[in-house]
Amino acid sequence: MSLLTPEWWYKNIKNYYELGIYKEPDVKKYWSPLKKISEDQYREIVGIVEEPAAEEVKIEQGDPVERT
Repeated sequence: MSLLTPEWWYKNIKNYYELGIYKEPDVKKYWSPLKKISEDQYREIVGIVEEPAAEEVKIEQGDPVERT
């Protein structure tokens, strides 16, 4: 059994990033090509926030059609 679990990788990569030891490209390599963390974990560590799709924004701004 490996001691290097997915949780271990995530925790340590995040810690190194927060300490300034790793930069964004360093974290990205652990997602791809190394596959030690998921894409969601990579985005969480480096603080990437997804923008809502254009159609979602349009709906949120209000639909002019009256609904009953």
